[in-house]
Amino acid sequence: MTDACDVLVVGGGPAGSITALELARLGYDVKLVEALPMPRHHIGESITIGVHHQLSHLGIESVLESGGRQVFHAHEERWTESIMTLKPAAPGAATINRGMFDAACLERCSIDGVKVIAGRRTRSVKRVKPCEWHVTVEGGLALHARFVVDAAGKRGVLPRLRETTGARTIALYGYWSGDGLPTLPRVFAGSAGWAWGAPIFGLGYNVTLFVDRTAIGRCGGDVHRAYMEGISDAAIFDTGAGPVLRSDIVACDATAWFEKASVGRDFIKIGEAAQSLDPLASMGVQNAIQTAMWASIVINTVFRRPEAEAAALGFFQDKILSSAKSHAAAVAEIYASNSEGASLPFWARRAALRTPPMEDAEILEVKTAPATATTIMRGSAPLVDHACLCGSYVETRRAILVRGGGEPVAFLGGFAVADVINRIAEGCAFGELQEWLATQVSTRLAERLLNWLFRNDVIRPIDV
Repeated sequence: MTDACDVLVVGGGPAGSITALELARLGYDVKLVEALPMPRHHIGESITIGVHHQLSHLGIESVLESGGRQVFHAHEERWTESIMTLKPAAPGAATINRGMFDAACLERCSIDGVKVIAGRRTRSVKRVKPCEWHVTVEGGLALHARFVVDAAGKRGVLPRLRETTGARTIALYGYWSGDGLPTLPRVFAGSAGWAWGAPIFGLGYNVTLFVDRTAIGRCGGDVHRAYMEGISDAAIFDTGAGPVLRSDIVACDATAWFEKASVGRDFIKIGEAAQSLDPLASMGVQNAIQTAMWASIVINTVFRRPEAEAAALGFFQDKILSSAKSHAAAVAEIYASNSEGASLPFWARRAALRTPPMEDAEILEVKTAPATATTIMRGSAPLVDHACLCGSYVETRRAILVRGGGEPVAFLGGFAVADVINRIAEGCAFGELQEWLATQVSTRLAERLLNWLFRNDVIRPIDV
């Protein structure tokens, strides 16, 4: 049996489901193959407010309720202090049952026209020639596709070329029940790792331990012993509590890395086939959905605007690289904040990955638009061509390259920065620019735009 399609997605997690859903909405013939029957268990049960916003934008926020969402307004922490403290949770902080959540996302794919093939493993993925893939699936099914999306997690289905961005880490997790369990999420630091715990709908209290990959070896290869010793070290449970481990202990790699060849003219890797973020960020689901949304636009551009193919592919690879580096720097700072563990190997290795602070001369002076400026001129911030998202396509736009690094800025609040630059000539009246901006955007946004332009030396006053 042979079946053909425009795009074949391998993997039915959030990344694969959202990519397939968005492409089907754009009019493509999409098929998705998932190895296991749904619902199937999966780790990665903590979500941020970003996931709520993403799903709302996609019009499928209801999958959170189907996924057993539990929202928390506080969490218990012992990180920089020796005692446990109750802290407000970040807005939108919640847990989900990933088996239920992933199944709900996959069901939406079917509703929107994706042909879902679940419970059948992909046996081989071969490129016969550019833009022609032959994929074989259990049961003798042969699929032909112009484009393949690798959403099959860390193992992937396409050749890998990965670079690590963090210390080698392993996660050990299990589910607990019984008396004395915490009712809130917990994040506790130990001497040789850290632990996260939270209630998960229908499964119990998940406690996940994050340690160096050598931890199991130090316990003679005994995963259960390594887990229990780590839980005791982090003291995740209260003294006198009587929790009972109700599941097997599962070990999985939790090292941060990114894929150096994440996209080509007929393939793309998304979710954990493209990058793995340090678990301290709690952004696995959000990152999966984000890469899926990028991927659907990149694929749409490659198919319908082939002249922009190079820009689209470069956009995606740059996003994966910049995301990996920014997350690595951010979590290194959090690891370094555990001053009590600073001299201990686990913490020292991760804190050592911090980005060196800028010298004083490099720190940008904070400026606002001068209230008395009458005329302005173009500043020194250079304009560059930059690939960015514009609706359902990747387009090259003029963007500002700001000092201090970071991605070039083409839009501020949805407003094209180049439109401002095009109106500026030396001697331009400041009031004229203000009035023009006020006709394009709200007064508040116009003020913020002007402040940003002055602060980054895109424009500067001639007289004050």
